[in-house]
Amino acid sequence: RITAGPVVQAFYATGTVSPEREYSVNSNVAGILFLEQGIDKGVAVKKDQLLARVVTDDLEQKLKQAQAELKEKQARADEKNSPVLIEYDKRGEAFTEILALAKRDLGRLLTLSETVNAQQGEIDRAQDRVKTNWAELEAIKAQRAAKLLEVRKDLEVAQAAFDMAKWNSDQQEIRSPIDGVILDWPSPNRTRQAINDT
Repeated sequence: RITAGPVVQAFYATGTVSPEREYSVNSNVAGILFLEQGIDKGVAVKKDQLLARVVTDDLEQKLKQAQAELKEKQARADEKNSPVLIEYDKRGEAFTEILALAKRDLGRLLTLSETVNAQQGEIDRAQDRVKTNWAELEAIKAQRAAKLLEVRKDLEVAQAAFDMAKWNSDQQEIRSPIDGVILDWPSPNRTRQAINDT
């Protein structure tokens, strides 16, 4: 400790003060270095504290694109509000009503056939309409199920793409590896960094 008092003896020497342990921090991506406010030589920092960002426009653009695609795929995969699935639901409702009409028509003809007021050809055509509409309804249900699998797969792919873009974007952040003091900042603010630059 420095104390005030008369100088009794003086000793002069040159030397280098070195830390016990030194941790170099390198850039994970190439881009422009932006120091966080208050970060400079001699400043104490905590582990995982954000020191700077090496900003790459390409990574930011890819993250935003992946985020937009994920949002769209989430909307398409939402079973209640998906416009893709609603189309199949509406077609299914329409064929359900058509099938009900065909069944009522067949029932009416069968009732008339008991009193010999309906011809067999009319009954056969009504039965054919019931079977055709039933087949159409089942096909729409199967198509909806297949489309649901497809939109869910698309959602998983979009989520994976977003996670990768987010990870790549997070690589732009330079964080403190330990609690300590910044000894040196070899690159000035707003300079271009290459991958692994100190």
